Amino acid sequence: MYLKRCYSSCLAVLSLFLTAPVAHSQPAAYPVKPIKVVVPFLPGGTADTLMRLISAQASPLLGQPVVVENRAGAGGNIGAHEVARAAADGYTLLFTPPGPLSINPYVFSDMPYDAETAFKPISIVAAMPSVLVVGPKVKAATLQELVQQARSNPGKMTYASQGYGTTTQLLGALFSINVGIDLVHVPYKGAPPILTDLRGGRVDMVFFDAANALPHLAPNSPLRALAVTSEQRTAALPEVPTLHEAGIPDIFTTVWMGLVAPANTPDTVVETWQNVLAKVMQMPEIRQRWKDQGVEPLVSSPAEMQQTIQRDSRLWGDVIRITGAAANR
Repeated sequence: MYLKRCYSSCLAVLSLFLTAPVAHSQPAAYPVKPIKVVVPFLPGGTADTLMRLISAQASPLLGQPVVVENRAGAGGNIGAHEVARAAADGYTLLFTPPGPLSINPYVFSDMPYDAETAFKPISIVAAMPSVLVVGPKVKAATLQELVQQARSNPGKMTYASQGYGTTTQLLGALFSINVGIDLVHVPYKGAPPILTDLRGGRVDMVFFDAANALPHLAPNSPLRALAVTSEQRTAALPEVPTLHEAGIPDIFTTVWMGLVAPANTPDTVVETWQNVLAKVMQMPEIRQRWKDQGVEPLVSSPAEMQQTIQRDSRLWGDVIRITGAAANR
């Protein structure tokens, strides 16, 4: 009788235990601590500048600091790898141009992460054309004059890039092949040292995105813009022709910047950032400042960002095969 009563009591207690809510089974609200966003290039470049503008506006909306950390090197692979292996909890994110997501697998034979599976897209937040900028050593006033100068000095004129696999490298290689000139590629880790050497005449030209280029194209600057890569002229540089107008019809491209998380990050994190970015991109101070830099503010869905990554992967993969851009690494 005693055993029967004990057995019944145990069943009752067990039933209560199984049906009672478990406090720790519900995920904690996000975010509850500071968020780190890795920019895989040097401070002062476009990705760094744009993300710092975003973080200043996003932090109050999230109720937590958004800290930007620069991890440059290997065309963005070093910073991207850090995020790829981080905990998938929304507290380590990556803000980057296309390189580490859709270009580098075609450039580097020893990728430290799988670009197709390592990340979860959140949103593309900016797009802008690239600008062909030349330094004081280049005497050409137009793109056609630049081409003639390069043809007269084969293998002597140089173009800078922000590293292997970046659009700065691939546009330089594509331009060189399209117009039939022999340019020497000089890779850097980021925009600031390029600007220093471009001003000093140690490198001749670079395809900079508009946000990098515009602050350095004042009337008294030693740097000059000869063309933009968009299909239409950009409002920020209305006097600068497109490559098509300058006689090179087959290069149309824009550079985008986007935010991704490690794979398997909860959807709630993505949704939180989508909501925050939608608010930030509507702020007048952001829209005006980006417009002045030739940048279009955007908010895409994760699916749209994934489609863009895949499209760029096909595009730049073809460019790398055609130009042999990866052969010089």
